[in-house]
Amino acid sequence: MEYKTPFIAKKLGVSPKAVVRIAQQLNLTIKKNKYGHFIFAQGDLDLMLEYHRSQMDQPQNSQTTQKISSNDVEKLKTQVNTIVQNTSSNDFEQLTAQFTTITRRLDRMEEQMQNKANDVVTYQLLQHRREIEEMLERIQKLEAALKKEEPIYITPDAKPTYEREKKPKRRKMIFSIFGL
Repeated sequence: MEYKTPFIAKKLGVSPKAVVRIAQQLNLTIKKNKYGHFIFAQGDLDLMLEYHRSQMDQPQNSQTTQKISSNDVEKLKTQVNTIVQNTSSNDFEQLTAQFTTITRRLDRMEEQMQNKANDVVTYQLLQHRREIEEMLERIQKLEAALKKEEPIYITPDAKPTYEREKKPKRRKMIFSIFGL
């Protein structure tokens, strides 16, 4: 009987790519049907099931045999410490130099960000100041009109001076390339 990759993947509980990888590890000859799908025979399925079961059993056995005692950990710590002490001071100097360059770059970037934030705030403050000055001017005109006891006609400005003219929308790049 012939089996396709997804069926074997369900049987093994792995992905279809893993099935193909297992077949390559076992050096199985993989046939393809006219649609390009991999076709496996019953013998191939049995071999792959055995291989997969043996692979699943191995990690459990290796975990039980690898019990590390505290003495082993202490030995490893001492080995690491001796290696660290034996490293040349040149390596340490290189690391400190790299660290200082990175910190300088970070400081510069923080300073640039702070400057940009300050620029934005000052621009907003100037814009608010202009708006306040315009409002004060209108209030003074209204007060003067009240003192003269003239009829007050409040006409909204056609366009406030603080608003910028909107830029024309950009045309799409394709239109600009072809001159449309």
